[in-house]
Amino acid sequence: MKQVVICNYIIMLVSILIPVYNVEKYIGRCAYSLFQQTYDNIEYIFVNDCSPDRSIEVLRSIIEEFPNRKKKVKIIEHQTNKGLSAARNTALENASGEYVMHVDSDDYIDPQTVELALRKADAEQSDIVVFDMSLIYNDVTTYSSAMVVPDKNKYLNSILCRDSAVCLCGGLYRKRLYTDNNIHAIDGLNYGEDYVTKPRLVYYANKVSHLQLPLYKYVQYNASSYTQNVKATAINDILKAIDILVDFFRTRHSNFHQIENMIKIRNKVFLLEYCERANRKFVYSLFNEISDVDLQMPLKHRIVWTLSSKKCYRLMSLYIDIAKFIKRQFHI
Repeated sequence: MKQVVICNYIIMLVSILIPVYNVEKYIGRCAYSLFQQTYDNIEYIFVNDCSPDRSIEVLRSIIEEFPNRKKKVKIIEHQTNKGLSAARNTALENASGEYVMHVDSDDYIDPQTVELALRKADAEQSDIVVFDMSLIYNDVTTYSSAMVVPDKNKYLNSILCRDSAVCLCGGLYRKRLYTDNNIHAIDGLNYGEDYVTKPRLVYYANKVSHLQLPLYKYVQYNASSYTQNVKATAINDILKAIDILVDFFRTRHSNFHQIENMIKIRNKVFLLEYCERANRKFVYSLFNEISDVDLQMPLKHRIVWTLSSKKCYRLMSLYIDIAKFIKRQFHI
């Protein structure tokens, strides 16, 4: 009798975790992309974080179009608005899958995303599979590599220094990385939540694989999304995230002193480039005690740090404004 071999990935349950807040214009496209996946064994966990619009009404109407998916859909209601971190924690606590995948409800994914990611995980026995993104602007779509390097320690350093993608979206994660190591999002930390979580997951992963396909569609024009609101509160969130990561890695990472300095430098540069102009003076004052580091960073970031460290505030601000204008115009 011929023996039939069933690949492990075919029977694995995957939980897709989706926070919902103020995405009435976008959640339809997101939901269709999730329910049209070529892989069948998926559960969907939507967390309504007290969305003030018709997001959940739109979602429920789309669910009715997919009777085969309906029994695997959970909609969990927060009684008060708790923020992105709490919504992700609620979703994770209710997930039953071997793997979890995060999708923001204003984004969407390729129909083959779950199947291809699971194939990769099964073939390489990976705890994490990271895939690339398409950045969706109003007028153009661009490709964004997750910048995953084969050496896990180098990849970890690359995330901490923001050279590799820090977002949790665009990846498949073995759930036990969270549960076995007591990793969860930090409630109230709604900007920098991914940055403080992903490095800890990578640290505990035995294997991280890179799927070099733009499977995640990252929408760049939703001005009301969590990730687009880089305001004063974001600065405090990033500073809290740095403290958490430093506490975590100080006893777990060899030669951490140099990495710690680079973490602070790269986050200062990041905040200077993306915070509102009114908050630059505060960011400008951060971490000025750091000077004796090897500045191994892209030229555009090195320019910002050098101008900042030399107290050339006006010239630095002018450079940042010009760079932001070019990015808005040409999406580079």
